[in-house]
Amino acid sequence: MIRNLRFFVVILLIAAILAACSSSTTVAPTAVPPTPTSPTPTPANTSTSPPQTRTATPNPVPGTVALVKGWFAAFAAHNPDQIVSFYSKDIQEYDATFASNSYMNYSAIDGFYHVEYMTGSFNLNPDSSKTSFFVSDDGRFVATLSIWTDVEGSKPDVSLLEFKDGKIIWQYDYYGRMPANTSDLQTIPASANQPAPANLVDQTRATIMQWQAAYNSRNAQAYLSSYADQAEYTDATSAQWRVLSRTGLEKEIAASFTDPEFKSKLDTFFVSANGRYAAVQGVYKDAKTVDIPMVVILEIENGKIINQHNYLLLPIPAANATPVSQAEGIVNGLIAAYRAGDPEKLVACYSQGVRI
Repeated sequence: MIRNLRFFVVILLIAAILAACSSSTTVAPTAVPPTPTSPTPTPANTSTSPPQTRTATPNPVPGTVALVKGWFAAFAAHNPDQIVSFYSKDIQEYDATFASNSYMNYSAIDGFYHVEYMTGSFNLNPDSSKTSFFVSDDGRFVATLSIWTDVEGSKPDVSLLEFKDGKIIWQYDYYGRMPANTSDLQTIPASANQPAPANLVDQTRATIMQWQAAYNSRNAQAYLSSYADQAEYTDATSAQWRVLSRTGLEKEIAASFTDPEFKSKLDTFFVSANGRYAAVQGVYKDAKTVDIPMVVILEIENGKIINQHNYLLLPIPAANATPVSQAEGIVNGLIAAYRAGDPEKLVACYSQGVRI
Protein backbone atom coordinates (compact mmCIF):
# COMPACT_ATOMS: atom_id res chain seq x y z
CA MET A 1 0.00 0.00 0.00
CA ILE A 2 2.72 2.42 1.04
CA ARG A 3 4.78 1.39 -1.99
CA ASN A 4 1.80 2.14 -4.27
CA LEU A 5 1.24 5.45 -2.54
CA ARG A 6 4.85 6.44 -3.06
CA PHE A 7 4.61 5.48 -6.70
CA PHE A 8 1.45 7.58 -7.09
CA VAL A 9 3.15 10.60 -5.51
CA VAL A 10 6.12 10.28 -7.86
CA ILE A 11 3.74 10.16 -10.83
CA LEU A 12 1.98 13.33 -9.65
CA LEU A 13 5.28 15.15 -9.21
CA ILE A 14 6.41 14.22 -12.73
CA ALA A 15 3.09 15.37 -14.18
CA ALA A 16 3.37 18.69 -12.36
CA ILE A 17 6.87 19.29 -13.66
CA LEU A 18 5.83 18.53 -17.25
CA ALA A 19 2.87 20.88 -16.97
CA ALA A 20 5.08 23.67 -15.68
CA CYS A 21 7.53 23.21 -18.56
CA SER A 22 4.80 23.29 -21.18
CA SER A 23 3.34 26.54 -19.82
CA SER A 24 6.71 28.37 -19.62
CA THR A 25 7.78 30.95 -22.26
CA THR A 26 9.79 29.49 -25.14
CA VAL A 27 13.27 31.12 -25.55
CA ALA A 28 13.92 32.25 -29.15
CA PRO A 29 17.28 31.26 -30.69
CA THR A 30 19.97 33.98 -30.87
CA ALA A 31 19.63 35.91 -34.11
CA VAL A 32 22.68 35.84 -36.46
CA PRO A 33 23.36 39.32 -37.87
CA PRO A 34 23.27 39.42 -41.66
CA THR A 35 26.62 39.47 -43.44
CA PRO A 36 27.34 43.07 -44.45
CA THR A 37 27.48 43.63 -48.17
CA SER A 38 29.76 46.01 -50.00
CA PRO A 39 28.03 49.19 -51.13
CA THR A 40 27.26 49.33 -54.82
CA PRO A 41 29.75 51.66 -56.52
CA THR A 42 28.20 54.92 -57.60
CA PRO A 43 29.14 56.44 -60.96
CA ALA A 44 31.74 59.17 -60.90
CA ASN A 45 30.64 62.70 -59.93
CA THR A 46 27.31 61.51 -58.51
CA SER A 47 28.41 59.81 -55.27
CA THR A 48 27.56 61.44 -51.96
CA SER A 49 29.31 58.73 -49.91
CA PRO A 50 32.97 58.97 -48.79
CA PRO A 51 35.41 58.04 -51.57
CA GLN A 52 36.38 54.39 -51.74
CA THR A 53 40.02 53.49 -52.36
CA ARG A 54 41.08 50.89 -54.89
CA THR A 55 43.43 48.98 -52.59
CA ALA A 56 42.33 47.18 -49.45
CA THR A 57 44.14 47.39 -46.13
CA PRO A 58 47.04 46.92 -45.96
CA ASN A 59 47.82 49.10 -48.96
CA PRO A 60 50.56 47.36 -51.03
CA VAL A 61 51.77 50.58 -52.68
CA PRO A 62 53.96 51.95 -49.82
CA GLY A 63 55.90 48.68 -49.64
CA THR A 64 56.66 48.82 -53.36
CA VAL A 65 57.63 52.50 -53.07
CA ALA A 66 60.19 51.57 -50.41
CA LEU A 67 61.62 48.79 -52.61
CA VAL A 68 62.08 51.14 -55.58
CA LYS A 69 63.83 53.74 -53.43
CA GLY A 70 66.18 51.06 -52.12
CA TRP A 71 66.88 49.84 -55.66
CA PHE A 72 67.87 53.34 -56.78
CA ALA A 73 69.99 53.82 -53.65
CA ALA A 74 71.94 50.64 -54.48
CA PHE A 75 72.79 52.03 -57.92
CA ALA A 76 73.78 55.38 -56.45
CA ALA A 77 76.08 53.56 -53.99
CA HIS A 78 77.69 51.56 -56.83
CA ASN A 79 77.03 48.40 -54.84
CA PRO A 80 76.49 45.43 -57.19
CA ASP A 81 75.61 43.06 -54.33
CA GLN A 82 72.82 45.37 -53.19
CA ILE A 83 71.61 45.90 -56.76
CA VAL A 84 71.37 42.19 -57.47
CA SER A 85 69.66 41.55 -54.11
CA PHE A 86 66.54 43.28 -55.42
CA TYR A 87 66.12 40.74 -58.23
CA SER A 88 64.24 37.45 -58.07
CA LYS A 89 66.00 34.26 -59.14
CA ASP A 90 63.32 34.13 -61.87
CA ILE A 91 64.08 37.62 -63.23
CA GLN A 92 63.87 38.35 -66.93
CA GLU A 93 65.27 41.70 -68.02
CA TYR A 94 65.53 43.17 -71.48
CA ASP A 95 67.77 46.12 -72.29
CA ALA A 96 68.95 46.70 -75.85
CA THR A 97 72.19 48.25 -74.57
CA PHE A 98 73.34 44.98 -72.98
CA ALA A 99 76.10 43.11 -74.77
CA SER A 100 73.81 40.12 -75.30
CA ASN A 101 71.03 42.35 -76.68
CA SER A 102 68.50 39.89 -75.32
CA TYR A 103 66.73 38.78 -72.18
CA MET A 104 69.03 38.37 -69.20
CA ASN A 105 68.40 35.94 -66.37
CA TYR A 106 69.57 36.25 -62.76
CA SER A 107 73.06 34.83 -63.39
CA ALA A 108 73.63 37.15 -66.34
CA ILE A 109 72.47 40.20 -64.36
CA ASP A 110 74.69 39.23 -61.44
CA GLY A 111 77.68 38.86 -63.77
CA PHE A 112 76.92 42.05 -65.66
CA TYR A 113 76.81 44.34 -62.63
CA HIS A 114 79.78 42.78 -60.85
CA VAL A 115 81.97 42.93 -63.96
CA GLU A 116 80.75 46.42 -64.76
CA TYR A 117 81.71 47.88 -61.40
CA MET A 118 84.85 45.74 -61.09
CA THR A 119 86.31 47.12 -64.33
CA GLY A 120 85.03 50.64 -64.01
CA SER A 121 84.28 50.62 -67.75
CA PHE A 122 80.72 51.54 -66.94
CA ASN A 123 79.55 53.83 -64.20
CA LEU A 124 75.79 53.69 -64.23
CA ASN A 125 74.51 56.31 -61.87
CA PRO A 126 71.01 57.76 -61.64
CA ASP A 127 70.73 61.51 -61.26
CA SER A 128 68.75 61.68 -58.01
CA SER A 129 67.43 65.14 -58.90
CA LYS A 130 65.77 63.65 -62.01
CA THR A 131 64.63 60.32 -60.59
CA SER A 132 60.91 59.71 -60.17
CA PHE A 133 58.46 56.86 -60.49
CA PHE A 134 54.90 55.72 -60.05
CA VAL A 135 53.47 52.46 -58.73
CA SER A 136 50.35 50.76 -60.09
CA ASP A 137 47.22 50.86 -57.95
CA ASP A 138 47.73 47.20 -56.95
CA GLY A 139 51.40 47.71 -56.02
CA ARG A 140 52.58 45.20 -58.59
CA PHE A 141 54.05 47.31 -61.41
CA VAL A 142 56.35 50.35 -61.47
CA ALA A 143 57.43 52.87 -64.09
CA THR A 144 60.66 54.71 -63.24
CA LEU A 145 61.92 57.84 -65.01
CA SER A 146 65.53 58.88 -64.58
CA ILE A 147 68.74 60.06 -66.21
CA TRP A 148 71.43 57.39 -66.41
CA THR A 149 75.05 58.33 -66.89
CA ASP A 150 77.76 55.99 -68.17
CA VAL A 151 80.98 56.42 -70.14
CA GLU A 152 78.97 57.39 -73.22
CA GLY A 153 77.19 60.25 -71.47
CA SER A 154 73.71 60.81 -70.12
CA LYS A 155 70.28 59.85 -71.44
CA PRO A 156 66.69 59.61 -70.19
CA ASP A 157 65.69 56.13 -69.13
CA VAL A 158 62.30 54.54 -68.47
CA SER A 159 62.24 51.18 -66.71
CA LEU A 160 59.10 49.12 -66.29
CA LEU A 161 59.31 46.71 -63.36
CA GLU A 162 57.13 43.95 -61.98
CA PHE A 163 57.47 42.92 -58.33
CA LYS A 164 56.53 39.64 -56.69
CA ASP A 165 57.20 38.75 -53.05
CA GLY A 166 59.39 41.83 -52.66
CA LYS A 167 61.62 41.07 -55.66
CA ILE A 168 61.83 42.28 -59.26
CA ILE A 169 60.76 39.45 -61.56
CA TRP A 170 60.50 41.37 -64.84
CA GLN A 171 62.14 44.51 -66.28
CA TYR A 172 62.12 46.37 -69.58
CA ASP A 173 64.36 49.39 -70.19
CA TYR A 174 63.51 52.12 -72.70
CA TYR A 175 65.46 55.21 -73.68
CA GLY A 176 65.16 58.69 -75.12
CA ARG A 177 67.56 61.50 -75.98
CA MET A 178 68.58 64.34 -73.73
CA PRO A 179 66.70 67.56 -74.47
CA ALA A 180 68.51 70.85 -74.87
CA ASN A 181 66.99 71.95 -71.57
CA THR A 182 66.86 69.32 -68.82
CA SER A 183 63.85 71.09 -67.32
CA ASP A 184 61.88 69.60 -70.22
CA LEU A 185 62.44 66.09 -68.86
CA GLN A 186 59.33 64.31 -67.69
CA THR A 187 59.08 63.82 -63.92
CA ILE A 188 56.45 62.21 -61.72
CA PRO A 189 55.44 63.78 -58.36
CA ALA A 190 55.36 61.68 -55.19
CA SER A 191 51.60 62.24 -55.05
CA ALA A 192 51.28 59.71 -57.89
CA ASN A 193 51.70 56.97 -55.30
CA GLN A 194 48.86 58.11 -53.05
CA PRO A 195 45.60 56.10 -53.27
CA ALA A 196 42.74 57.63 -55.22
CA PRO A 197 38.97 57.03 -55.25
CA ALA A 198 38.18 53.85 -57.14
CA ASN A 199 36.00 55.66 -59.65
CA LEU A 200 38.92 57.94 -60.63
CA VAL A 201 41.20 54.96 -61.37
CA ASP A 202 38.36 53.36 -63.34
CA GLN A 203 37.84 56.57 -65.32
CA THR A 204 41.54 56.70 -66.24
CA ARG A 205 41.50 53.06 -67.23
CA ALA A 206 38.45 53.64 -69.44
CA THR A 207 40.15 56.61 -71.14
CA ILE A 208 43.23 54.53 -71.94
CA MET A 209 41.20 51.61 -73.28
CA GLN A 210 39.28 53.95 -75.61
CA TRP A 211 42.50 55.68 -76.72
CA GLN A 212 44.24 52.34 -77.25
CA ALA A 213 41.39 50.83 -79.27
CA ALA A 214 41.20 53.92 -81.48
CA TYR A 215 44.96 53.81 -82.13
CA ASN A 216 44.94 50.14 -83.06
CA SER A 217 41.92 50.55 -85.36
CA ARG A 218 43.36 53.77 -86.92
CA ASN A 219 40.29 55.77 -85.93
CA ALA A 220 41.75 59.28 -85.91
CA GLN A 221 38.63 61.03 -84.64
CA ALA A 222 38.13 58.69 -81.69
CA TYR A 223 41.85 58.74 -80.92
CA LEU A 224 42.10 62.52 -80.83
CA SER A 225 38.96 62.79 -78.70
CA SER A 226 40.99 61.33 -75.81
CA TYR A 227 43.22 64.42 -75.68
CA ALA A 228 42.57 67.69 -73.89
CA ASP A 229 42.63 70.85 -76.01
CA GLN A 230 45.94 71.96 -74.43
CA ALA A 231 47.59 68.53 -74.55
CA GLU A 232 51.30 68.19 -75.35
CA TYR A 233 52.84 65.26 -77.21
CA THR A 234 56.59 64.65 -76.91
CA ASP A 235 58.67 62.19 -78.90
CA ALA A 236 61.66 61.77 -76.58
CA THR A 237 63.49 59.61 -79.13
CA SER A 238 63.78 62.23 -81.87
CA ALA A 239 67.04 64.12 -82.26
CA GLN A 240 65.51 67.43 -81.14
CA TRP A 241 62.83 66.24 -78.74
CA ARG A 242 59.87 66.84 -81.03
CA VAL A 243 57.09 68.46 -78.99
CA LEU A 244 53.67 68.79 -80.62
CA SER A 245 50.62 70.78 -79.63
CA ARG A 246 47.11 69.44 -80.19
CA THR A 247 47.13 70.92 -83.71
CA GLY A 248 50.49 69.35 -84.53
CA LEU A 249 49.30 66.01 -83.19
CA GLU A 250 46.23 66.12 -85.43
CA LYS A 251 48.46 66.52 -88.50
CA GLU A 252 50.80 63.76 -87.33
CA ILE A 253 47.96 61.30 -86.75
CA ALA A 254 46.29 62.14 -90.06
CA ALA A 255 49.51 61.26 -91.88
CA SER A 256 50.35 58.14 -89.85
CA PHE A 257 46.87 56.58 -89.76
CA THR A 258 46.49 56.81 -93.55
CA ASP A 259 49.94 55.31 -94.22
CA PRO A 260 49.58 51.60 -95.11
CA GLU A 261 53.12 50.98 -93.83
CA PHE A 262 52.31 52.35 -90.38
CA LYS A 263 51.70 49.18 -88.34
CA SER A 264 52.39 50.27 -84.78
CA LYS A 265 50.26 48.73 -82.04
CA LEU A 266 49.52 49.43 -78.36
CA ASP A 267 49.25 46.46 -76.02
CA THR A 268 49.33 46.36 -72.20
CA PHE A 269 49.16 49.18 -69.66
CA PHE A 270 48.90 49.96 -65.95
CA VAL A 271 47.61 52.98 -64.02
CA SER A 272 49.25 54.81 -61.12
CA ALA A 273 47.84 54.57 -57.60
CA ASN A 274 46.39 58.10 -57.81
CA GLY A 275 44.81 57.46 -61.21
CA ARG A 276 46.65 60.30 -62.95
CA TYR A 277 49.49 58.51 -64.77
CA ALA A 278 49.78 55.42 -66.93
CA ALA A 279 52.46 53.40 -68.72
CA VAL A 280 51.42 51.81 -72.02
CA GLN A 281 53.55 49.25 -73.86
CA GLY A 282 53.43 48.68 -77.57
CA VAL A 283 55.42 48.09 -80.73
CA TYR A 284 56.40 50.80 -83.21
CA LYS A 285 56.64 49.91 -86.89
CA ASP A 286 56.60 51.92 -90.09
CA ALA A 287 58.20 51.73 -93.55
CA LYS A 288 61.63 52.64 -92.19
CA THR A 289 61.80 50.45 -89.08
CA VAL A 290 61.37 46.88 -87.93
CA ASP A 291 59.30 46.13 -84.84
CA ILE A 292 60.65 48.27 -82.00
CA PRO A 293 59.21 47.94 -78.48
CA MET A 294 58.00 51.29 -77.17
CA VAL A 295 56.50 52.69 -74.00
CA VAL A 296 54.21 55.70 -73.70
CA ILE A 297 53.93 57.59 -70.40
CA LEU A 298 50.63 59.42 -70.12
CA GLU A 299 49.29 62.05 -67.74
CA ILE A 300 45.50 62.21 -67.55
CA GLU A 301 43.19 64.79 -66.01
CA ASN A 302 39.39 64.75 -65.96
CA GLY A 303 39.33 61.78 -68.32
CA LYS A 304 41.56 63.46 -70.95
CA ILE A 305 45.24 63.04 -71.84
CA ILE A 306 47.12 66.24 -71.07
CA ASN A 307 50.70 65.02 -71.52
CA GLN A 308 52.39 62.22 -73.45
CA HIS A 309 56.03 61.11 -73.75
CA ASN A 310 57.18 58.32 -76.07
CA TYR A 311 60.30 56.20 -75.51
CA LEU A 312 61.79 53.28 -77.48
CA LEU A 313 63.70 50.16 -76.54
CA LEU A 314 66.80 51.16 -78.48
CA PRO A 315 70.47 51.69 -77.59
CA ILE A 316 70.12 55.40 -78.36
CA PRO A 317 73.51 57.17 -78.24
CA ALA A 318 73.83 59.99 -75.75
CA ALA A 319 74.29 63.51 -77.11
CA ASN A 320 77.82 63.68 -75.61
CA ALA A 321 78.76 60.10 -76.62
CA THR A 322 82.43 59.14 -76.96
CA PRO A 323 83.97 56.14 -78.79
CA VAL A 324 83.91 53.15 -76.46
CA SER A 325 84.18 50.22 -78.85
CA GLN A 326 87.41 48.98 -77.27
CA ALA A 327 86.02 49.21 -73.74
CA GLU A 328 82.83 47.47 -74.86
CA GLY A 329 84.89 44.63 -76.34
CA ILE A 330 86.76 44.14 -73.07
CA VAL A 331 83.60 44.21 -71.01
CA ASN A 332 81.84 41.81 -73.37
CA GLY A 333 84.77 39.41 -72.99
CA LEU A 334 84.65 39.70 -69.21
CA ILE A 335 80.92 39.02 -69.15
CA ALA A 336 81.29 35.99 -71.40
CA ALA A 337 84.12 34.59 -69.24
CA TYR A 338 82.17 35.24 -66.04
CA ARG A 339 79.08 33.48 -67.38
CA ALA A 340 81.13 30.53 -68.63
CA GLY A 341 83.01 30.25 -65.34
CA ASP A 342 86.31 30.28 -67.24
CA PRO A 343 89.05 31.77 -64.99
CA GLU A 344 91.72 31.71 -67.71
CA LYS A 345 89.66 33.84 -70.08
CA LEU A 346 88.66 36.09 -67.20
CA VAL A 347 92.28 36.71 -66.21
CA ALA A 348 93.27 37.25 -69.85
CA CYS A 349 91.09 40.38 -69.91
CA TYR A 350 93.33 42.10 -67.35
CA SER A 351 96.61 43.92 -67.72
CA GLN A 352 99.55 42.43 -65.79
CA GLY A 353 99.77 45.52 -63.63
CA VAL A 354 96.09 45.70 -62.81
CA ARG A 355 95.07 46.72 -59.28
CA ILE A 356 91.68 45.63 -57.93
